Amino acid sequence: MMTTMKRVLINASNLHTGGGVQAATSFINDLLGDRSRLADCIVSVYASDTVYENIDFQRINCDSLFTLKRFNVRGIESLKFGVSSEFQGFDLIFTIFGPFYTNQRVKHSIVGFAQAWIVYPNNEVYFRKSFLKRNFDRLKFRLQWSFFQKSDLLVVESEHLKERLSSYKGFSPSRVKVVPNCVAEIFRSEKKNRRDVEIFSRSPGVIYLGLISRDYIHKNLDFLMEVVIRLNQLGRLEYKIVVTLSDEEWSKKSPQFRSSLVNAGVVKYADLPNFYKQLDAVIFPSLLESFSVTPLEALATRKVLFASNREFVTDVCGGHAQYFDPLDTNSAAHAIIQWFEYTETSVRETVISAAYDHYMRLPTSSDRTQSYINLILEELTGI
Repeated sequence: MMTTMKRVLINASNLHTGGGVQAATSFINDLLGDRSRLADCIVSVYASDTVYENIDFQRINCDSLFTLKRFNVRGIESLKFGVSSEFQGFDLIFTIFGPFYTNQRVKHSIVGFAQAWIVYPNNEVYFRKSFLKRNFDRLKFRLQWSFFQKSDLLVVESEHLKERLSSYKGFSPSRVKVVPNCVAEIFRSEKKNRRDVEIFSRSPGVIYLGLISRDYIHKNLDFLMEVVIRLNQLGRLEYKIVVTLSDEEWSKKSPQFRSSLVNAGVVKYADLPNFYKQLDAVIFPSLLESFSVTPLEALATRKVLFASNREFVTDVCGGHAQYFDPLDTNSAAHAIIQWFEYTETSVRETVISAAYDHYMRLPTSSDRTQSYINLILEELTGI
């Protein structure tokens, strides 16, 4: 038991895009909504602009022992003197997703690890990069790992990542804890508390598939262009696929990509349920993940999930997805056509209902928040 008030920093200043923003926002919303969970600590939260703008301020229930600061750090900027001084004076720093770049001594450092490229370097995406990009990234990931190693504790989202840290990087299993990712609380909220917003325009008679994703190379988004072309060649129905790219990302895609797919733009955290509501299905063609919550969001919103037949999906969803080879467009197209054109409605309803029941048995956002807090308290008290 702690005899004096400990100063704890929740660090989300380095998260600007991707799933890390969503996970951090969900955790901070849960934490701010119930300060009693860390009542014996003086808590500070550093939130990047993107995280800060997604915080639900109506849920905040804080006191004088809590501060929320809008603060942005990009890459190794935290090593600069003017920035590094912002991280001094804390008993524990929990960086929700690292690396946490620092050369100063931190009493207790807990860092989330989700960089699959570090532990799976020779993956299916590796040779899609240019020679220069491969070598640059190799150096970047080596630098990142040198800072991850400084952590007292790494937090991962799956058992396969913990095992890989041990077997491939030689990192002690006792310094790695698994806290599974989960669907944000916003998906479990009552409908009356949600705002109803149209995210993209639908045309009647069209089957819409989609996913939440940025244009990272491992997300395999160009594959979707090929899939939708094949669907409309083979299928009797009309199909469209919706992506959520920023204006800059969308402008960099090929003319054929832009003419084949629909772009809904970046979707705000609060509008995620509305995005899924407008879809008929979720398609997830990723080639590499530490853990992605997108498959679970499909199950949570009662949408059929078409996903890569890869360990990072099958471990979480089991038999509750329609799997395809993410390197074979015919495999994906046939799975989709089989579902929408040849599977009876009653069978589809049964499959979706079973998938939803599976999701409901998984840990919740509140469970994840409590697990994070337990790790913080255990580290502070030396349990």
